[in-house]
Amino acid sequence: VMDSLHAYFKPEILNRMDDIVLFKPLSVNDMSMIVDKILTQLNMRLLDQHISIEVTEEAKKWLGEEAYEPQFGARPLKRFVQRQIETPIARMMIKESLPEGTIIKVDLNDNKELDFKVVKPTS
Repeated sequence: VMDSLHAYFKPEILNRMDDIVLFKPLSVNDMSMIVDKILTQLNMRLLDQHISIEVTEEAKKWLGEEAYEPQFGARPLKRFVQRQIETPIARMMIKESLPEGTIIKVDLNDNKELDFKVVKPTS
């Protein structure tokens, strides 16, 4: 990598670089672990509202596969989860009054779309 940099950049520019970080693209397994981490963080935020989510393994796998862009790391995945899960849940919370203890189950349907099922607590 350094040889390529020396061939392209002038020494003055290279001397100003403090560190060069080599980026190893994420694997599918890495993405799976990141999906779990993002969903855990979302669940922690929802607990403040006394709501929780349960996402099936099939839906998690789909999230990781659809957002997989190895050259960009986890950023596309985070934005994808925001669009596909957080936004629909936020809309549900605004549209419906979700009582404390509500569980939102997220699954992947036959059309490869996420389905949200609201399970309200029994009183």
